[in-house]
Amino acid sequence: MIQTNQIVILCVIALITGCATDPKNSTVAEVGPGRLSTSDGDRQGILLVHSAREASMNAPEQRFHSSYKILSADGALLQTVSNQGRNYRDPEPVSLPPGRYSVVARARNYGTLTVPVVIEAGKTTLVHLDSCNRPVSRDDPSTDFVRLPNGQFIGWKAAAGKNNE
Repeated sequence: MIQTNQIVILCVIALITGCATDPKNSTVAEVGPGRLSTSDGDRQGILLVHSAREASMNAPEQRFHSSYKILSADGALLQTVSNQGRNYRDPEPVSLPPGRYSVVARARNYGTLTVPVVIEAGKTTLVHLDSCNRPVSRDDPSTDFVRLPNGQFIGWKAAAGKNNE
């Protein structure tokens, strides 16, 4: 009887541990505006998320960027973005006050993940999760790049020491 209880307890612990770890929800560095991004003087910043693409029910031959969520620094849902810009190839630009946020979106060949982002006044923060838009120097071992554990480029590291809140 005692052995059976011990086995059941070990199975429950293994099950809970297995469910609690999600390899797709890996921690990545904060994504911010690229170091060459210039300020346009606006008090708001722009977020562009190139999320994984999905087929439209109305136009199956066209693949749109999938919708995503923007969370505040404390994890509260701020906005759900349909992510269909002026044409089906462009993501929807979102204007946000400077600060730290999280984006919950689908990444191509990776699944859904949470990416911390930094928005700076007058600058554009790009998050590349569709693996189609990469910088020309994607093979550069630069530490300015943020990559998924599988090596996929997703953006540029936020500038260290910036007060963006």
